[in-house]
Amino acid sequence: MDDRLRLLRAPEDDVTYRVGAGRARVDFAWDEAPEGGPYRVTLARDPELDATVERSEVTEAKWSTRLGPGRYYWIVHRVGDPDVPLSVQPRSFNVERTKADLRVPEKLDWSRRRR
Repeated sequence: MDDRLRLLRAPEDDVTYRVGAGRARVDFAWDEAPEGGPYRVTLARDPELDATVERSEVTEAKWSTRLGPGRYYWIVHRVGDPDVPLSVQPRSFNVERTKADLRVPEKLDWSRRRR
């Protein structure tokens, strides 16, 4: 097995994020390359990574962004000469809109319990 298959950690391949309104926060993580960073994260709408949504260069083995509904593909390269992919092929995930938005109260007041 190619060691690059195990370097990408999150999001898992083919996972689905659900969001009621706005955009879903997606946290990306991968194992450090033996040579270290920096890293280039590429996020696209197609598996060939031609329809790029975002491309970001980072020094740590993590990155976050907010995304609207759709299917996304992602890959990470260690920046160098040449750049080295940390996976054999891109991973994919979905962001779906739900019918209801989860609302979290700012403060819970347990003193008003029903009896």
